[in-house]
Amino acid sequence: MKYNLSDSLENPSSLKSGDPMQLPPVLKGGWPIIGHLPEFMHDKGALFYKGYQELGNVFTVNIPKPIVVVTGSEYHQWFYNETDKSLNIAKGYEILKYTIGEVFLTASKEQYKKQRIFLPIIFGRERNLGYLNAMNYEVDVWLDRLGESGEMDIMDEMRLVTRSIAGHAFAGANFRDELGSEFWEAYSDIAKSVSIILPPDWPLPRYKRRDRARAKIRSILGRLCQQRRQAPEAYDDVISLLLNTPLDDGTYLDDQKAADLWLGLIFAGNDTTARQAAWCVLLTLQHPNILARLQTEVEVLNDSIDAMSFRSLPLTFQVIDETVRLKPSADMLLRVTEQEVQVGDYQIPAGWRVVIAAGSSHYLESKFSNPPLFDPDRFSKERSEGKDQYAIMGFGGGGRKCPGMNFAKSEMAIILAKLLRNYDLTLLTPNPKTISVLGGAPRPSPTRISYQRKRSPVHPMQLN
Repeated sequence: MKYNLSDSLENPSSLKSGDPMQLPPVLKGGWPIIGHLPEFMHDKGALFYKGYQELGNVFTVNIPKPIVVVTGSEYHQWFYNETDKSLNIAKGYEILKYTIGEVFLTASKEQYKKQRIFLPIIFGRERNLGYLNAMNYEVDVWLDRLGESGEMDIMDEMRLVTRSIAGHAFAGANFRDELGSEFWEAYSDIAKSVSIILPPDWPLPRYKRRDRARAKIRSILGRLCQQRRQAPEAYDDVISLLLNTPLDDGTYLDDQKAADLWLGLIFAGNDTTARQAAWCVLLTLQHPNILARLQTEVEVLNDSIDAMSFRSLPLTFQVIDETVRLKPSADMLLRVTEQEVQVGDYQIPAGWRVVIAAGSSHYLESKFSNPPLFDPDRFSKERSEGKDQYAIMGFGGGGRKCPGMNFAKSEMAIILAKLLRNYDLTLLTPNPKTISVLGGAPRPSPTRISYQRKRSPVHPMQLN
């Protein structure tokens, strides 16, 4: 039975399918057995855009199991509204449970209801002010280490500085001594282990390293939890917050669960922000007119960037928004159908994966003028091409929207503003590419940048 999509948003029961089942059309060109897997691993954004061009808003690709791709604001709204109803987010990210446990993104609807009590506290206004201090301090430490001039791989440097910011913000100013190098070495092993293609329970070397690394991380974080239990008055960080905030039923997290939730926060925001920040720098350097305007904008800043300073950085945040559109770290969002559902003219069986993808949705000409063009001004007040809340999916939406979105944007703004204020940069690697390992989150290919300091360095003072 055919139905109007907008009706289903108000009445989810209308999603029940009729008989016979009409499945979404399958994109042509797949290989026997492995389907569209090679294209998916090479450039899933291009694959999804081709599917949209040839088949419209709802279609299927096989990698090799079927994935239904839905594109367009109405479909995105349905996707978000049906999350934790007919669409299961935890099953969509089940591979991550082997990495970080059942926390936040990977948590069931019931577990997430218990855990979300922490999110408005962790990302509330009072703590955000402290996070800005940590961001300023760690970026200054990083710039001080760079020195007067040299070359750097932008992805490596963004990974280092965002890890320092996350460690400082969520574990306190002494995170270097408390976490140690062992933590970040183990963290790298679990981050590298994630693959949407390979089953997460296969006895592969990458998964053996992951399991050893997770045990090491739990040991390190367990020690930090014990220190905070023994001297609670000495700490005011996210670890102590997780330990000392009661759940709705009056109980408290044990050390292991607190450690898993803390790791989940780091995992959800660290590498994604590093990749996004790297592309902010690269896209800016590839567009000299935008670079010149940004340099003028950040020149008037003080050494410390606070929330009030953000008001004088409209172009900086437009560059961030445009980077999220063109080069999103979270380039697709996954769900699994709990029951048979109908979308448009098609039925989707229970147990199928459904995604929304930047490769198709961020290039809709109905939403964005000249979509392939890097044009930060599209997000200006005068044009406001991003005013449709469902058009951009880089941070998700609905009840499971990324709670750290403002944290991530603030972090990227401070990194970009301070870097351009203090250094002249030159892109040495022409035409950096987007790469993805085993269909995972995309990142820039190895890209070298030269830098030359143009003002006296700010030597950071240790924060209390």
